Amino acid sequence: MVALVHDSKYIEMKRAFLFIVLIGIILIGCSGDKGTIRLSKLEVSENGRFLKDSEGNPFFWLGDTGWLLFSKLTREEAEVYLDDRADKGFNVIQVMVLHTVSAKNAYGDSALVNRDVSKPVTTEGNSFEDKTEYDYWDHVLSLIHISEPTRPY
Repeated sequence: MVALVHDSKYIEMKRAFLFIVLIGIILIGCSGDKGTIRLSKLEVSENGRFLKDSEGNPFFWLGDTGWLLFSKLTREEAEVYLDDRADKGFNVIQVMVLHTVSAKNAYGDSALVNRDVSKPVTTEGNSFEDKTEYDYWDHVLSLIHISEPTRPY
Protein backbone atom coordinates (compact mmCIF):
# COMPACT_ATOMS: atom_id res chain seq x y z
CA MET A 1 0.00 0.00 0.00
CA VAL A 2 1.30 3.43 -0.91
CA ALA A 3 1.31 6.01 1.88
CA LEU A 4 -0.12 9.33 0.73
CA VAL A 5 1.18 12.71 1.84
CA HIS A 6 -1.66 15.09 2.64
CA ASP A 7 0.01 18.45 2.31
CA SER A 8 -1.71 21.32 0.53
CA LYS A 9 0.43 21.03 -2.61
CA TYR A 10 -0.39 17.33 -2.96
CA ILE A 11 -4.09 17.95 -2.45
CA GLU A 12 -4.12 20.80 -4.99
CA MET A 13 -2.16 18.68 -7.50
CA LYS A 14 -4.48 15.72 -6.93
CA ARG A 15 -7.57 17.87 -7.50
CA ALA A 16 -6.12 19.28 -10.72
CA PHE A 17 -5.05 15.83 -11.88
CA LEU A 18 -8.44 14.27 -11.18
CA PHE A 19 -10.27 17.19 -12.75
CA ILE A 20 -8.30 16.95 -15.96
CA VAL A 21 -8.19 13.16 -16.14
CA LEU A 22 -11.89 12.71 -15.44
CA ILE A 23 -13.09 15.65 -17.45
CA GLY A 24 -10.25 15.75 -19.98
CA ILE A 25 -10.95 19.34 -20.90
CA ILE A 26 -10.53 22.91 -19.86
CA LEU A 27 -13.78 24.75 -20.46
CA ILE A 28 -13.86 28.32 -21.60
CA GLY A 29 -17.18 30.15 -21.36
CA CYS A 30 -17.45 32.92 -23.93
CA SER A 31 -20.30 35.21 -24.76
CA GLY A 32 -21.32 35.88 -28.34
CA ASP A 33 -19.12 39.00 -28.51
CA LYS A 34 -15.66 38.11 -29.73
CA GLY A 35 -13.12 38.85 -27.02
CA THR A 36 -15.72 39.34 -24.29
CA ILE A 37 -15.49 36.52 -21.78
CA ARG A 38 -18.34 35.46 -19.53
CA LEU A 39 -17.55 32.68 -17.08
CA SER A 40 -20.52 30.65 -16.00
CA LYS A 41 -20.97 27.39 -14.18
CA LEU A 42 -21.81 24.63 -16.63
CA GLU A 43 -24.06 21.72 -15.78
CA VAL A 44 -25.81 18.87 -17.57
CA SER A 45 -29.33 19.65 -18.78
CA GLU A 46 -32.31 17.94 -17.20
CA ASN A 47 -32.65 15.53 -20.13
CA GLY A 48 -28.91 14.73 -20.02
CA ARG A 49 -28.33 15.63 -23.67
CA PHE A 50 -26.40 18.90 -23.48
CA LEU A 51 -24.54 21.28 -21.20
CA LYS A 52 -26.19 24.47 -20.04
CA ASP A 53 -24.95 27.61 -18.32
CA SER A 54 -26.17 28.93 -14.98
CA GLU A 55 -29.02 30.76 -16.75
CA GLY A 56 -30.22 27.55 -18.42
CA ASN A 57 -28.96 28.44 -21.90
CA PRO A 58 -27.43 25.62 -23.97
CA PHE A 59 -23.63 25.74 -24.08
CA PHE A 60 -22.27 25.55 -27.62
CA TRP A 61 -19.06 23.52 -27.54
CA LEU A 62 -16.53 24.93 -30.00
CA GLY A 63 -13.35 23.10 -29.09
CA ASP A 64 -9.73 22.87 -30.08
CA THR A 65 -7.46 19.97 -29.21
CA GLY A 66 -4.40 21.18 -27.37
CA TRP A 67 -3.56 17.60 -26.35
CA LEU A 68 0.08 18.27 -25.47
CA LEU A 69 -0.38 21.72 -23.96
CA PHE A 70 1.09 20.73 -20.58
CA SER A 71 4.07 18.83 -21.94
CA LYS A 72 5.14 20.83 -24.99
CA LEU A 73 4.51 24.51 -24.28
CA THR A 74 6.25 26.93 -21.94
CA ARG A 75 4.15 29.28 -19.83
CA GLU A 76 4.64 32.08 -22.35
CA GLU A 77 3.79 29.87 -25.35
CA ALA A 78 0.68 28.55 -23.59
CA GLU A 79 -0.53 32.08 -22.90
CA VAL A 80 -0.10 33.01 -26.59
CA TYR A 81 -1.91 29.81 -27.63
CA LEU A 82 -4.83 30.34 -25.22
CA ASP A 83 -5.19 34.00 -26.24
CA ASP A 84 -5.21 32.97 -29.91
CA ARG A 85 -7.86 30.31 -29.32
CA ALA A 86 -10.05 32.76 -27.38
CA ASP A 87 -9.63 35.41 -30.11
CA LYS A 88 -10.82 32.85 -32.67
CA GLY A 89 -13.93 32.07 -30.59
CA PHE A 90 -12.98 28.65 -29.23
CA ASN A 91 -14.63 28.02 -25.89
CA VAL A 92 -13.20 24.57 -25.05
CA ILE A 93 -9.61 23.35 -25.06
CA GLN A 94 -9.24 19.59 -24.72
CA VAL A 95 -5.93 18.55 -23.16
CA MET A 96 -4.17 15.46 -21.82
CA VAL A 97 -2.36 15.56 -18.52
CA LEU A 98 -0.03 12.74 -19.55
CA HIS A 99 0.52 11.78 -23.17
CA THR A 100 2.84 8.96 -22.08
CA VAL A 101 4.10 7.68 -18.73
CA SER A 102 7.50 9.13 -19.61
CA ALA A 103 6.03 12.62 -20.10
CA LYS A 104 8.19 15.67 -19.44
CA ASN A 105 7.21 19.30 -19.74
CA ALA A 106 8.90 22.00 -21.83
CA TYR A 107 11.31 22.59 -18.95
CA GLY A 108 12.42 18.94 -18.80
CA ASP A 109 10.52 18.07 -15.61
CA SER A 110 9.26 14.48 -15.39
CA ALA A 111 5.68 13.85 -14.33
CA LEU A 112 6.16 10.45 -12.69
CA VAL A 113 8.70 8.51 -10.64
CA ASN A 114 9.96 5.58 -12.73
CA ARG A 115 6.90 5.85 -15.04
CA ASP A 116 4.61 4.81 -12.18
CA VAL A 117 1.27 6.63 -12.39
CA SER A 118 0.73 6.14 -8.66
CA LYS A 119 3.89 8.17 -7.93
CA PRO A 120 3.81 11.73 -9.27
CA VAL A 121 7.09 13.65 -9.01
CA THR A 122 6.45 16.55 -6.68
CA THR A 123 8.78 19.05 -5.04
CA GLU A 124 8.53 21.37 -2.07
CA GLY A 125 7.36 24.81 -3.14
CA ASN A 126 6.24 25.97 -6.58
CA SER A 127 8.31 29.03 -7.47
CA PHE A 128 8.95 29.26 -11.21
CA GLU A 129 12.15 31.17 -10.50
CA ASP A 130 13.53 28.25 -8.42
CA LYS A 131 14.04 25.25 -10.71
CA THR A 132 14.34 22.91 -7.70
CA GLU A 133 10.79 23.85 -6.66
CA TYR A 134 8.97 24.06 -9.99
CA ASP A 135 7.88 20.58 -11.14
CA TYR A 136 5.66 19.09 -13.88
CA TRP A 137 2.53 19.44 -11.73
CA ASP A 138 3.35 23.03 -10.82
CA HIS A 139 3.49 23.67 -14.57
CA VAL A 140 0.04 22.10 -15.05
CA LEU A 141 -1.40 24.25 -12.26
CA SER A 142 0.39 27.32 -13.59
CA LEU A 143 -1.19 26.93 -17.03
CA ILE A 144 -4.62 26.46 -15.48
CA HIS A 145 -4.10 29.57 -13.32
CA ILE A 146 -2.73 31.62 -16.26
CA SER A 147 -6.04 31.22 -18.01
CA GLU A 148 -8.35 31.66 -15.00
CA PRO A 149 -8.85 35.44 -15.10
CA THR A 150 -10.10 35.52 -18.68
CA ARG A 151 -10.71 32.03 -20.01
CA PRO A 152 -11.14 28.56 -18.42
CA TYR A 153 -12.96 27.59 -15.24
